[in-house]
Amino acid sequence: MEFSIREFSEKDAKEICNWRYDNEYSIYNLPTFKIAKELGFGFTDESTRNREFKSLYNDDKLIGYFRLVEKENEFTFGIGLKPNYCGKGHSKSIMPIILDYTKIYCNNKPIKLMVRSFNIRAIHVYKKFGFKELDVKSIKTPQGKAEFLTMIKS
Repeated sequence: MEFSIREFSEKDAKEICNWRYDNEYSIYNLPTFKIAKELGFGFTDESTRNREFKSLYNDDKLIGYFRLVEKENEFTFGIGLKPNYCGKGHSKSIMPIILDYTKIYCNNKPIKLMVRSFNIRAIHVYKKFGFKELDVKSIKTPQGKAEFLTMIKS
């Protein structure tokens, strides 16, 4: 499979709103693009989308996206994969591409992320690619309180 990073278009943003995850991962399901725009989701704003979001493609198919937000001394990172790409071992091909991109884009600043504590699958991937655990926090989300693990890669 040939994976590549591309600009994150409004078409991509609308497509990710249609992705549906099963079981405990359904927490990652997004509202419609219209509702996401009304709620102020970053990917619905063209300026924010162009500055912070990138698409992941397999040939000509959108298979994921990621976000990098610059803070003072670090970047925060988030990623989403199309449901049928999750848990299939694609991280060994996708993560190196993203991390190569972040080395250049982030100018070697640390990259921090937060992942729901139940998401052992994602935590395993992050650890495999050099992220270290920092702490666990309980955070209020639109779905109620949830426990998140903060991780960092220097």
